[in-house]
Amino acid sequence: MRWLRSGLPFRLPDSLRSRIILFVVIGVLFSQVLVLMIWTVQARSQARAEVAQTASELAAAGVQAVRFFKALPVQFRPMLIDQLRTTGGSRFVLQLNRARVEEAAQGGEGLARLLATQVEQAMASELAAHGLSGVRVTVGPAAALVVTDSGLHLGELPKNWIESAGLTADERRPLLTVQAELDPGNWLLLATALPNPALFEKANPYAPDRLLLVLAGLVALLAVVVVVAREITRSLSQLGQSASAFARDMVVAPIPETGPQEVRGLARAFNDMQALIGRAVSDREQLFRGVSHDLQTPIMRLKFRAEMVEDAEIRQGLRDDLQELSDLLKGALTTMRGAELNEATSAIALDELLASLIAPGVAAGVALTLSAQPTAVWGKPLAIKRALGNLIDNAVRYGIRVDIRLQRAGECAEIVIRDHGPGLPPEALQRMFEPYQRLDHGRQHNAQGNGLGLWMARNTVRRHGGDIVLRNHPEGGLEAVVTLKGLVDRAAD
Repeated sequence: MRWLRSGLPFRLPDSLRSRIILFVVIGVLFSQVLVLMIWTVQARSQARAEVAQTASELAAAGVQAVRFFKALPVQFRPMLIDQLRTTGGSRFVLQLNRARVEEAAQGGEGLARLLATQVEQAMASELAAHGLSGVRVTVGPAAALVVTDSGLHLGELPKNWIESAGLTADERRPLLTVQAELDPGNWLLLATALPNPALFEKANPYAPDRLLLVLAGLVALLAVVVVVAREITRSLSQLGQSASAFARDMVVAPIPETGPQEVRGLARAFNDMQALIGRAVSDREQLFRGVSHDLQTPIMRLKFRAEMVEDAEIRQGLRDDLQELSDLLKGALTTMRGAELNEATSAIALDELLASLIAPGVAAGVALTLSAQPTAVWGKPLAIKRALGNLIDNAVRYGIRVDIRLQRAGECAEIVIRDHGPGLPPEALQRMFEPYQRLDHGRQHNAQGNGLGLWMARNTVRRHGGDIVLRNHPEGGLEAVVTLKGLVDRAAD
């Protein structure tokens, strides 16, 4: 597919439905063009054969008429033409002129020119054997045909003259016109309609009725393809939405196993995976809660026994060790609470949430500033509040003052929390997200910490499709950059 994309002169649409429709339409158009080309070749071959046959018939009739009038004395020719105009009996409109009518020479195009050429060649060859030359044959529309050397058009002749040759005054069929020089200064003009008026349209691939038929077929096929593509992609779209919801909430309704076999198999596999992960998470929670609960009792007994130790230094050492063990256990429990999966997802106004988080510190005189654009995202409010609160607490604890900035960055919300503290060594920026990871200056500022805050905060943000990155500011201090997806239109909401 990569080579196909690189060879296309346009960018493929993003959606599967659009791509299915596009490729089907391209395939159908290609097949229609191919069929049309083959049909055109065959139709033109058949049309040329019909033109040759028609040219032979018209040439024979034209030769017979020219020879007949050539054999008549000059003075009888007008009389016979008047009689034929009155009584009929000729397929030609007949007119005697003193010179060839140049305006009548409209050679036509394509098959029309071919017909005129073949009739002219056949008549010239036949008449040359009888001492006649100067034959001119043209094919053109009746409305533009000039029939007299004085410039009269066909439609300007008397009506009975035209009707005697089987034509009408507003004739729309193309006419074949023959001009032959009977004697010096005497030209005979013959004009007749073609036996098959649709002859020239047979080989035209762009005839309106033919194009309309192709267009109707494409529209009907496109309608069917749209319905089929929508049916296929609807299940896939639902699967994608459920996967996104599962990544956020870990609990979604099972996907209906409908549609084609492959789609049903994919939905079944997703449902099985969701059930398996759900059971694994539930078992892990129950096991951890049980172990944590069971550990509380022996820790409490050890604390009582430590108080019975007479040596003060040893007793204090035992107290510190047991307190550290208790803090680690509480931190693990807090981590599990932070990973609760049953909180409902809703729109979170991040600007309002940040304002509420810094309000107590500002009231207490802490140097906290907030610059926020009105921004909202979809997520779990308590989990996001806990994560951002942890980052702000760290910034306040380790920095002189804290600047918070909220803005939109493309399709994400970006929160930058900068403290004006000592920053971190470059090699420790990524390591700080590991559980129980603490640096020396961190222990000095917060001896009660357990090193789980950043780990919990990043896990929470990543479950919402975002991330947290730590970086040192060029002017000093540490920046925590939080990105969150799922922007919400506040006006629409």
